[in-house]
Amino acid sequence: MSTVTTQAASAGKNSFDPIRFLQQIVAIDSCDPPGREIEVAKLVHQELLALGVESELDEFLPGRANVLGRIRGTGEKAALVLSSHMDTVPVGTVPWQRWPFSGEVENGRLYGRGSTDMKSALAAMIAAAGKLVEEPRERLKGDVILAFTAGESANLLGARRFVEQGLKKEIGAFLCGEPSDLDVIIVEKAALWLRATGTGRLGHVSGDAGVNAIDLIHTFLSRLYAIKLGYPPAPASGRADSSRRTHPRWLGGEPYARQLHG
Repeated sequence: MSTVTTQAASAGKNSFDPIRFLQQIVAIDSCDPPGREIEVAKLVHQELLALGVESELDEFLPGRANVLGRIRGTGEKAALVLSSHMDTVPVGTVPWQRWPFSGEVENGRLYGRGSTDMKSALAAMIAAAGKLVEEPRERLKGDVILAFTAGESANLLGARRFVEQGLKKEIGAFLCGEPSDLDVIIVEKAALWLRATGTGRLGHVSGDAGVNAIDLIHTFLSRLYAIKLGYPPAPASGRADSSRRTHPRWLGGEPYARQLHG
């Protein structure tokens, strides 16, 4: 199933209130699983259109949706992509002091699941887009694209959908709104996914000891932990960070190891 709703921008309005909007979308349960980002996506889509931003709502699975907003430039340069996800992690089992979908504001803080990660960034990016439309200077040389995704918390299905549609080819610069203590981070860790298969052989007490597949994987992981990797200096800081974390897990009946570098 895929339902795509594309609409051109209207004349726009100047009354976007990011706090009010953030309260609205925090009040919507979009915990993943199961996701259900469609209700958030509809509000985002409507708000972009009201601000004069071209918008496309793509419900590519029942209840799962992406929103793609665009402020068109001259095409001389590649696009600047502002990206946030519309789902959140589950509420969890630890009792909340406030209703997790209240959007309550107290002493300058807004409370609720997703208020930090990352519906606040979603609201801020919409506000920035509204300002670009409201206060145009000279036309931008590249498009500004708002890429709002489903399913970041579980399986990245919204991001995968954008890649399938060719969005990756348009990116000149990419800003992700994940919380960072209000700091601008220009270098991020990357994941190197390795899959290893150990093939054993049946043995017998009469002589042939056989081959233990678990021992093979154990040897592989021990050698993986011992690898010394070099890292180039980060572009801004000039500092090489050699930290590495390896997470062996099981995937589909086979062990795999994820290394995080940076």
